[in-house]
Amino acid sequence: MNQRTFVYALLCSILAISSCKKDSPISNKPTVYIAGYEQSSTNINVAKYWKDGVATSLTDSSFFAEASSIFVSGTDVYVAGNEYNSAGIATAKYWKNGSAVILSTNTQRFSFATSIVVIGTDVYVAGYESNGNRYIAKYWRNGVATSLTNGNFDSKASSIFVISNDVYITGHERNIGGFTVAKYWKNGVETAISSSTGFATANAIVVSGSDVHIVGYDFSSGNDVAKYWKISNGGSPQTTTLSDGLTDANAYGLALGGNDVYIAGYAEVNAGFDLAKSWKNGIQTNLSDGTKNAFASAVFVNGNNTYYAGNESNIAKYWKDGVAVNLTNGARSAAATSIFVKEK
Repeated sequence: MNQRTFVYALLCSILAISSCKKDSPISNKPTVYIAGYEQSSTNINVAKYWKDGVATSLTDSSFFAEASSIFVSGTDVYVAGNEYNSAGIATAKYWKNGSAVILSTNTQRFSFATSIVVIGTDVYVAGYESNGNRYIAKYWRNGVATSLTNGNFDSKASSIFVISNDVYITGHERNIGGFTVAKYWKNGVETAISSSTGFATANAIVVSGSDVHIVGYDFSSGNDVAKYWKISNGGSPQTTTLSDGLTDANAYGLALGGNDVYIAGYAEVNAGFDLAKSWKNGIQTNLSDGTKNAFASAVFVNGNNTYYAGNESNIAKYWKDGVAVNLTNGARSAAATSIFVKEK
């Protein structure tokens, strides 16, 4: 018996496997779920999600639709997004295992679902809805809406995080001066994290212990500047500038891994293309080479592996530890907007 055969036989006996076959290995490879959209042959965006690269369409291409966020709980797959109706009005909704749940019943008002999390049997979705004149930031818990602003000024909610019965949401609100202020809400109570005389928005939020982590952008010196805010123990925001301000940049996705902070986004390069970027503890790495338009919209950390989702040259894709995996072939415009990685 050679060494390889002996080791294999020993492993089988240790695991007490009654029938051990070399051609049936046990795989512990995690499952990668990605939400996004792909254009149909009729040039209509179809909301989709991919499970290990295999696509599932959530809409039938009758109307324009996009999937913006994905969350997996047990064996259930939840995807948030929106679909336009026959009147050309976008409706916020989510899909559970492919079945649609409509969040806004007013078919005459635009509404958008931007982020979804599931805690036990509770489904939380962040987004925004028109009141006829302006957008109002809000979230839905099990379909019941809670407005975060009074509707006097435009506001949008972009990301939601729930921990220990506390609901954290981030986004922005326009003020009386016409400026947009990045802010977050904890259980409906707002905290501004950017200047009241600038243009900023927050795109993603993660909470760990007493620390609130937020990413987005702030307009400065003629360009959008990617930013990371950390609020500890309810104190003042500590702001980290991620890009150099020489070209437009934005931070879209955020994840924590141990003591490390991972951020997904993009920065424009001199050739006019957007360069997909990642930041780990403020140190940037290019995910694309700058020869094609690309951006990273989301990040997920699983053990020692880091996954970034986005697109490059209209191809939906993700990068695992910097190595790109295409989800579409580029024949039709597509993008990946959210990612969730689950252990088997």
